[in-house]
Amino acid sequence: MPDTAFMNDVPLWIIFPATCIIVMAFWEVGYRFGHKLPFKGIKDSEQSVTTLVSIIVGLVAFLLAFTFNMASQRFQDRRDILVEDVNAIGTAYLRTDTISEPERSNIKELLREYIDNRLNIAASEDIDQRIRRAGEIQEELWRQTALATEKDRSPVAALFEDAMNNMIDLHTKRVTNFLKHHIPDSIWIALFALTALGIAAMGYQNGLLDHGRSPAVFIVSLMFAIVIFMIADLDRPGHGLITVDQQAMTDLKNSISDK
Repeated sequence: MPDTAFMNDVPLWIIFPATCIIVMAFWEVGYRFGHKLPFKGIKDSEQSVTTLVSIIVGLVAFLLAFTFNMASQRFQDRRDILVEDVNAIGTAYLRTDTISEPERSNIKELLREYIDNRLNIAASEDIDQRIRRAGEIQEELWRQTALATEKDRSPVAALFEDAMNNMIDLHTKRVTNFLKHHIPDSIWIALFALTALGIAAMGYQNGLLDHGRSPAVFIVSLMFAIVIFMIADLDRPGHGLITVDQQAMTDLKNSISDK
């Protein structure tokens, strides 16, 4: 089973309220545990408890920052690969004019269908079917390319063949980054575990020092929930609030629709 199997099956809309509940629940557990400890000697241990809580919260903040950076970097990679994909398809389409008929018209028609297939593929409900269809189109494109280059062995035809090969290679790169590269479940488990422990430690400190149940716990829970939700959103292209802009692919589709 892949390391990303479990977390990707959790609906995105559940993550925010679930994180809020986890944070508040563990804060309450920590608070009650600390509140029941004897008061004797509390002043002597106040500094050590505060230092320990600071270390734990600092570790949680580090892991949050690490995970957020991982998700944001992969999001940026997806944006860059989309632009690469658009440029590769556009180049292949333009170089189609250098080959003879009927392969020229056949390839142009296939490329138009290929662009429709690529457009916003990550947000579609039939991803597997569209990926299979993309593979079928690529096979037919390569067959037509082989027919065209058999007729013409010139350097110009070789440039067209290279453009088509580059476009097909980018398909694997884009599919892998969009659909298979995610934050591993092991990191998610560590993130939630350390967050729960850190919040429990804060609640324990509050109860130990008899500060009462602070309303600030709601603010803290919202802060953690927002950050974790953003990490999950960045990690799932096309299925959340943060999505890769498809304008470049749309502009390519519009630019060749009448050619």
